[in-house]
Amino acid sequence: MQLNTQVVVEPEIKTDSRSDRTQKTQESRPGNVPNNKLYMQIREAFRIADAAQTEEADILKTSPPKNMKNYQKIILCALALTASAVATHADTIAFYGFENVFTSSDSEANTIASAVTWGGGLNPATPVFSGTSFGGSRSLAPQDLTESSAADAVTAGDYLEFTIELGTDVELSLTELTVALQRSNDPGSASDWFVRTSLDGFIADVGSVNPTTTFAEYSIDLSDAAFQNISSDLTFRLYAYGGASSSSSLRHDNLTLLGTVSAIPEPAMTGLLMMGASALCVLAIRRRRPGN
Repeated sequence: MQLNTQVVVEPEIKTDSRSDRTQKTQESRPGNVPNNKLYMQIREAFRIADAAQTEEADILKTSPPKNMKNYQKIILCALALTASAVATHADTIAFYGFENVFTSSDSEANTIASAVTWGGGLNPATPVFSGTSFGGSRSLAPQDLTESSAADAVTAGDYLEFTIELGTDVELSLTELTVALQRSNDPGSASDWFVRTSLDGFIADVGSVNPTTTFAEYSIDLSDAAFQNISSDLTFRLYAYGGASSSSSLRHDNLTLLGTVSAIPEPAMTGLLMMGASALCVLAIRRRRPGN
């Protein structure tokens, strides 16, 4: 199905030109290259842990480290350096203010939020921008949301849609989706709104709300395990139905997706973290032994 992406504005609204969103560059993951002295000290600490794991505990008596506290600091430092390569950070994954544009204005560099598109059930075929908004000067106002049930809305293609494209070697964990909604009138406008995603092929509702004729912000919780550590592109569809008039609209504004992006750790990094943790345990046991 081909979508017409020409911007259509309500007659009383004068549009202003805006440049397209600049394609974002991908951030490279931080590296960790310790100097030779630190590297040798870390290897010595891991040697101790390895000796304990292979039941050669006598080596701890014959060649203990000279400075136990120093080695503990070394291992902690190594773990911190390694963890920095897989650190996460909170961010706005997508933000659509609908100021006469369909594009996102987020600043997350490891993902790309597509422009908002729509299904074939809307009329006019390209949603219009309304001069009534929640926080800015415009909102997006799809019309003809007159199906009588959620199933009929899905079949008819009465939805808005956007996709989050992931960069190389990153995972996405989501927290919530927020949006401001307003029915242009009652009972003409859609009375029911719900969200589905590509995670399950748009089968189950992720969340739903019943908007009113007063602009209000709604939140959809995405903290469920299904929305954590996502490693492939993810599409959201925002459906609506229940309107009595094909010319009435359901206004959308400040559509926001929140979450964190993290680098997928390489096997070597994961191994380093595990070995470091083991070494810390051994050193802690060693420190509690009599005479240490």
